Order: sequence, then structure tokens, then C-alpha cells
Amino acid sequence: MKLNTYNIFVALLAFSLLGGCSPVRTAGISVLPDSEVLIPDHSGTGILKIKFRIPTDYLSKRGRLLIIPRLVSASGEVLEIYEPLAVDAPVYAKKIYRKQILERYVDSVPGQIVRADRWTDRLEIPYETSVTVPGGLDDAHIDALVSVDGCLSCGNVDTLFIATLVQPEPVDTFSLRWIQPVFAKRPKQMEGKGIAALQFVINRSDIDPSLGNNRAELEKMEKALRPILEDSLADIQAIHIIGMASADGPLAFNTNLAYQRAVAAGRWLQVRMAIAPEVKERILADVRPEGWKPVLEAMRQAGDPDAGRVEAILELYPTETNNDDVQERAIRRLPCWERICANYLQGDRKVEYRYSYTLKSFTTDEELLQMYAVRPDAFSEEEFFRVAELMPSPEEKVAVYRKLLAYYPASAVGKNNLAVLEHKLSVKAGRKGDAR
Repeated sequence: MKLNTYNIFVALLAFSLLGGCSPVRTAGISVLPDSEVLIPDHSGTGILKIKFRIPTDYLSKRGRLLIIPRLVSASGEVLEIYEPLAVDAPVYAKKIYRKQILERYVDSVPGQIVRADRWTDRLEIPYETSVTVPGGLDDAHIDALVSVDGCLSCGNVDTLFIATLVQPEPVDTFSLRWIQPVFAKRPKQMEGKGIAALQFVINRSDIDPSLGNNRAELEKMEKALRPILEDSLADIQAIHIIGMASADGPLAFNTNLAYQRAVAAGRWLQVRMAIAPEVKERILADVRPEGWKPVLEAMRQAGDPDAGRVEAILELYPTETNNDDVQERAIRRLPCWERICANYLQGDRKVEYRYSYTLKSFTTDEELLQMYAVRPDAFSEEEFFRVAELMPSPEEKVAVYRKLLAYYPASAVGKNNLAVLEHKLSVKAGRKGDAR
């Protein structure tokens, strides 16, 4: 309880009117516990709970003892004054009681009043109050002004040390909580795709590795597919090869040409990689007419000044109403036609490949641990979680979670649990450092 200093001193002066001054002997009064250390909580609040031990010869039977606890900074500044404690000796207590009955006297002490009706060798008076400490305050303490009969003018006010204040440790603001993964066995369906920017002789579908950059493009496609086709843990579901022809020429002709180019690319794969007959059946050719929109986009990216002309034609004859051939004839009449052929149509002759496969699921803890050591690339998120649970030490669990995130960087559970584990390890390391 915080009180006004002026009111306290008014109360002290009022006591002096009720009796004579008695000398203060602070050597006799003490506090239990005698080495109190008060640590407020993280809101700055603490409970001061002590006992004042008062010898009976500390004051006469006609006196009043007033104890005023206060919060004091390291520099000696009084920051707060708390609820006073008044102890009335037997004769003084009777005098106050009589004044209250006969004169309707109202006691001016704004705190707890204890009547010591029985005068023993030693009094132990409990005291409890809430203490609020301003943030950032270091080396503060709590003491108390002690006065007998409230005589300020005759040296009857002394100071009694009560408690040291210690700031709490910084709050651990770490709010992440461990998410318990659920190990659910499910098919590990995998997908991938790529583009081979192959060049073809105009109006031809056969693949010539020596033409342009075809050899490098074919090897790139092979490099993407071979590890899957040769993986004992992988079961190929389908390989879709999608042909795309340049936009120039009749739509029907281009569509058929693109399909034949996709078939040719698939045949090249079968021969190049000696694909098993059962897998050959899963290599499927398809076609996707691209029209002029990819050409327009390429012109825009190149900053071509005639991109606006091509765009105007496509808006005038929308593809949605089967105007592909009309678009092609209008674009051919543009003065920039030769430049379009040279710079933008060749890049539109390409094939796209998409593949899907399933990976073997690992069913036992023994198999999980064994395969983790050799094929972590074949693991699902759930399998990584299970392996982490099987690891005996926090350090090993951290290693598993880091590897998980290397393969599944978007895993929310993985990120969360790794953060929790690393935090615990850092706290543990900090404690060891403190011990040293």
C-alpha cells in the first residue's frame, strides 16, 4: 500500500500530543527473517511478508511504536511509503480506547494498529504488504522509519533495514511449443517436370542431336529421369511428354507436328536408357498448342518495339474463338515478320516432360533407421519425424530435423520443433557455462 508522506508525518506529530518522548533503542528491534531478499515477479510486484520482533523494554507501557516501511533507491531517494504499523503498549492502548469512547476520537494512523494488551518479554508482530518496484531499478532496498510516540523534534526517529530487492531474471519470451507429429503411413507420391528446348527442322519431327543445342537439352532430360528410372525404391507411374510447335502455320498441322515430336522424344528416351517394356507403356505422348501468346510474352521480355502490334492482333482476334489461323495470317503481314521468325519462333519449338512416381514406404523402426543412414532423400516428412523420435539425444534429434528441412523447407512442424529443440540446447549450454 502506497501512502502519502505528508499524511504519515502528520500522524507522527499527532502521537507526540498524546504522551511524552521516550528514547529510541533500535538495537533491540529486529526483523524476521533477518536476511530477507525480495524478488518481485516479472510485473514488478512482490509480497513483503515479515515479522517485527520487539523487546518489551523498547518502549514504556505508556508508548506507541510506529513503523513505516518504505522503498528506497541506491541513491537514498524514497520512492514509495507503505502501510504503517502501530504497536500500542498496554497503558497507551487504554488511553486511546478511553478517548475513542468519551471524546469520539478517531485514530490518525492510516495503517495497522496492534494493541499489546499482554506485555511479554518479546513481541513478534506479523506484517505483510504488496511491493511494486519500478522497472530498471537496481540496488534498491526496503527499510522502515521507527518512532516512539512520534516525536520528530527530539531525535526519536530511526531507520531499520528490512530487505534487499533483487530484480527477477529476464522473462523467457520463447513461445514456441512442441508439436507432436503423427506418424501416418501414406503413399509417397512424387512429381517432377522439365523442358527440353529442342530444335527441329521446319515441318519435321525427327530428333537430330547434332542440331543446335539439342545434345545438351537431351542430356538434361536424361539426367532428370535416369535416377528415377534406375531407383529400386521408385515405381514409375507415368512419363508425359508434351510437344509444342511454333505458332506459325495452320493450327491443325502444328498440333499434329507437335504430337509427332513428343512421340519422337519418348522414343529417344526408350532407346537411350534401355527402358524396360513395362515402363515403356507408361511413356505417354501429348500435345499442347501454344499459339501466339508465348511469342508475345517473349517479345515483351525482350523489349521489342513491335510487341504492341502483335498484342493488338491477338486482342482483335481472340484465341478463345478459334482464330489461331486468322492471328497467324495477320501477324505474317506485319513489317517485323522476318524478325519474329528469326528471334522468337525457334524458342517455341520444344517439348515438356512431366513424371510421377511413388517411393517405397518404410514400415518398421528398424527399416527407418537403416534407410535413413543411406537414403534420406527417399523419406517423407512423417518418416523423418519418426526417426527423430527414435534418436536418443537432443543433438541427434536436431540433426534429423535439420536434414528434414533440407528436403522439406516449407515444413511448419519441422521448423517449429527444430526451434524448440535448439532453444532447449542453448538453455542447457548456458547453464553449463554458468556452472563453470
